Amino acid sequence: MPAKAAAKVADRVADRVADTRPDKPPDPVPGPFAYCFAQTFAAAPESTAVFDRHYLLYAASGMMTLRAGEGRWTLLPSRAAWIPAGQTIGFAIPHGMMCCSLLYRADAIPAPDRVTVFPLPPLARDMILYSRRWGQDTAATPEAENFFRALADLARQAALQPGPNLIPHGQSAPVRTAIELTGQRLETPVTFLEIAALVHLSPRALSRRIAAETGLSWGQILQRQRMAHAAELLTHDTAGVAGAAFASGYNSVSAFTTAFRAFTGQSPAAFRAAQKGATTSRRHP
Repeated sequence: MPAKAAAKVADRVADRVADTRPDKPPDPVPGPFAYCFAQTFAAAPESTAVFDRHYLLYAASGMMTLRAGEGRWTLLPSRAAWIPAGQTIGFAIPHGMMCCSLLYRADAIPAPDRVTVFPLPPLARDMILYSRRWGQDTAATPEAENFFRALADLARQAALQPGPNLIPHGQSAPVRTAIELTGQRLETPVTFLEIAALVHLSPRALSRRIAAETGLSWGQILQRQRMAHAAELLTHDTAGVAGAAFASGYNSVSAFTTAFRAFTGQSPAAFRAAQKGATTSRRHP
């Protein structure tokens, strides 16, 4: 092969390698800067999804659980979740819910660095509901883009103060097993001594491992599991406040009410009443 022809072939090969190198940014997802998707969903077992846009998921009513590598989150009403584009996420809806979601082009805003669940201020909640007028086919306007950009800024600020919704998995087998066993024993009195014995560690050793791997104490994880369990029970029409309290390991309705209000911002009775508005549909969020 002549030298000039060989040089041209080498140049074309180099161009192809450059186009497929791992650090080359992906092509932007076509479509508007952002758009809103609102839907009421039926109860559904856990399924997984990956989105090609950054996903701001808002729970208008009802609740769902989200699962990713770090742990499990309970998404309660008036709370939102940032889900980065490309993140595999598990969804489960225990009793139906109304979602209002914003989907941002992956190149449009700074990427959330991980899944985060956080309470939204009233202004951001009202803006999300207002944005329902801009669906995928109607959001390609300067007005919509400016609105969605301002809403993303509000949500990013709110996400700096996440609520106590994460139940971590832990990293080592003993810690993961201890957290799982604790969650399985919420309806009966459970002690840390019992859990430590079941994973064959001293209470001191297990306490240190849990704190090192999760940043929480065993008691804090237990409290979060109890509150998530109680919130799910209260979505049933037949589950009263007292029943949810006792089924979550509380012997006092008053103590349960105080703890639940601190966790959700609502009394158990108010939370239960709000869930009656969640109706059904079969579409995926």
